[in-house]
Amino acid sequence: MVENYLKIAFRNFRKHKAYSAINIAGLAIGIACCLLMLLYVQDELSYDRYHENSERVVRLANDFNFQGTVNASPIIHSTWGPAIAAEFPEVEQVVRFKRHWTPRLIRYENRQFYEEKFLWVDPAVLSVFSWPLAKGNPETALAEPNSVILTAETAQKYFGDENPLGKVINFHNRKDYKVSGVFEPIPTQAHFKFGFIASWSSLDENTANNSWPYTYFMLHPDANAAQLQAKLPEFLNNRFGDGDQLNSYNPQLQRLADIHLHSHLLYEMEPNSDITYVYIFSIVALLILGIACFNFMNLATARSANRAPEVGMRKVLGAHRFQLIRQFLGESFIFAIFSLMLAVAAVELLLPLFNTLTEKAIDIQYLHNVPLLLGLFAIMMVVGLLAGSYPAMFLSRFQPVAVLKGASKNSAAGRSPLRNALVILQFSITIFLIIATLTIDSQMTFIRETRLGFDRDQVIVVPTRSTQVRQQMETIKTNLLQHPNITNVSFATNMPGEIPSMPIMPVVPEGTRQEDAKTLSTFVVDHDFIETLGIEIIAGRGFSRDFAGDTAAFILNEAAAASFGWQEDAIGKIVEIPGFQRKGEVVGVAKDFNFITLHSKVEPVVIHVGQPSWFSVFAVKVLPHQVPETIQFLSEKWANYEENHPFTYSFLQDDLGKLYKSEVKIGQLFSYFSFLAIFVGCLGLFGLASFTAEQRRREIGIRKVLGASVSGLVKLLSKDFVVLVGIANIFAWPLAWFAVHRWLADFAFRVDVGPGIFVAAGLLALFIAILTVGYQAVKAAVSNPVDVLKYE
Repeated sequence: MVENYLKIAFRNFRKHKAYSAINIAGLAIGIACCLLMLLYVQDELSYDRYHENSERVVRLANDFNFQGTVNASPIIHSTWGPAIAAEFPEVEQVVRFKRHWTPRLIRYENRQFYEEKFLWVDPAVLSVFSWPLAKGNPETALAEPNSVILTAETAQKYFGDENPLGKVINFHNRKDYKVSGVFEPIPTQAHFKFGFIASWSSLDENTANNSWPYTYFMLHPDANAAQLQAKLPEFLNNRFGDGDQLNSYNPQLQRLADIHLHSHLLYEMEPNSDITYVYIFSIVALLILGIACFNFMNLATARSANRAPEVGMRKVLGAHRFQLIRQFLGESFIFAIFSLMLAVAAVELLLPLFNTLTEKAIDIQYLHNVPLLLGLFAIMMVVGLLAGSYPAMFLSRFQPVAVLKGASKNSAAGRSPLRNALVILQFSITIFLIIATLTIDSQMTFIRETRLGFDRDQVIVVPTRSTQVRQQMETIKTNLLQHPNITNVSFATNMPGEIPSMPIMPVVPEGTRQEDAKTLSTFVVDHDFIETLGIEIIAGRGFSRDFAGDTAAFILNEAAAASFGWQEDAIGKIVEIPGFQRKGEVVGVAKDFNFITLHSKVEPVVIHVGQPSWFSVFAVKVLPHQVPETIQFLSEKWANYEENHPFTYSFLQDDLGKLYKSEVKIGQLFSYFSFLAIFVGCLGLFGLASFTAEQRRREIGIRKVLGASVSGLVKLLSKDFVVLVGIANIFAWPLAWFAVHRWLADFAFRVDVGPGIFVAAGLLALFIAILTVGYQAVKAAVSNPVDVLKYE
């Protein structure tokens, strides 16, 4: 019987090629999309789990309460880690990672590059983290000062095919480091990446004891992280605190495997992802797979009329209902297997493009990826059962007498409540995805085009790498402004949007005790900064060299003035920043500007003029024409000011765009998969419309003979589907409204999602449905009735 079932199945495939192709293609696309999304989810969930001791490793973070302002950050004073390890036996090892926030020049012979990923670490790093060495001795690689281990990629970059061991590289024209090891290729699923790790003993004593590194503990196997965390606040506040409850420590221990998806603190080593996106892609994967299964069920039940005589004959010849169910489920599984094979082939072809889009390095190793194999098997079982269960039940319950009289055939050809429900569900999902896609696109457009409170266009940002450049600040300005395409030049400690952002300092407003200082962001600039970035002054004035006192003056933004209670009379008030040893009067109030991201509301910021030695970057405002020639001019001039560091630059607009890199990437992925979901839905609707037109061809022929017009027949065949799409909007709109508002809540500045997007999505879905169904309707309506009726 099994052989007979297979023969019948393959005969049906050949006899109804279009139907089979639509079913297999729809299932294959749905499974491929689902598989790609699940690979993405699996990759996100696997971060930092490749370490042998990942379950025992935690990172120390701190919620520091300063004068009532809480700042959560993973950078901890360098003395905390060793002190905790010495005090608490639960800690087996401690590892600190110190980094530079700005790129440093690394040189080997004639090869030189600016590197951001140069870290200083404790020797225990190789026993805590599973980073095996391809070259070098892990016991001694970081034992000596001025020793450094390179990643395999970095070693190839600097040394090519040479053996790096024993070679010397220069760090920022200041210190030489001997290469003591090279790592094996390191998995990309890590919450931070690096190119170099140097021995902690390379640091001078003052830096080692007064820096702010990232601190990780490896706990003993029987240690309880929650119990240890509960002991830390008292210990740290007694050991390092000042006894003031307003200036207190609240340390947190973060599991290593949780950092990538659950930690979004100030000064993260790298921007992390978000568990929300894992949930979103998991749900979308299931929705697309569901649409593909609904297609199969719709087409299978619609075609049941053609299978009714077969069912009747089998029952007359003694077939039991269970045997019929087994037969039709078997056909469903054959479809699922074919579709799965095509889906896996499609994933293999699309994976390089998918990796480029997601900036990942997903490599499918089927034999070594047990979860993937189980997932493929589960998908096949789910698709086979879900897609074939109802058609099997539906067909197997036909009564032989009714079938052979034609009653069941006529019933099957008619309207089916389940079939209509599945179409509604399909298009509800489609409309939901369209609304979500339009909302994401609108928000990304808003981010690109909204005014941030300063001019970000045509601003070139050039890092200053040495005191040699800073000492020539005024000369550089004078020389650069001679170029007709350069309108302004300004130096500053940093630009808006930089990570880390502006330093957060205690600020003492007039009439307030120092112990009651407010913790605010501070922006250290030169006299020309306000004009260069086009920041609007709404009260008072900007900085000016005509006023000698402006070297100690301040400009507040609106939020800072409001935080001091100076909304109306800030000009002339005195402000002090003890950390910078600055005290002076407020000369201006700037309109609020977004110096971080649109995720956050505008924070209070205090702007003041700094010394040239403080500046690490300068901005060049240029006219929009002849930009390449202007950059060439800057490069040539740079050689006159700095001999040891090559010229590098970026555009402020591009730097700000990097802050939304994750959202843009997710938006692109969502758009592509939404399009594929819509395509799969249309594919099923096309097949269903084709079958409906085929079943009603005699009716259409009679209507044409009696004078029905083509437009009337198209309307007759399309109206049911149009009604179903209209009903789908009723279900999709509330769910979409809830989902998009939850996503937009993460942005302090966001688009207003009005009814226009919902109406547009509904009309687009309606247009897609009419276009899909209309083709088959027109094809049936223009057919010659003689061809249909001549055999009646």
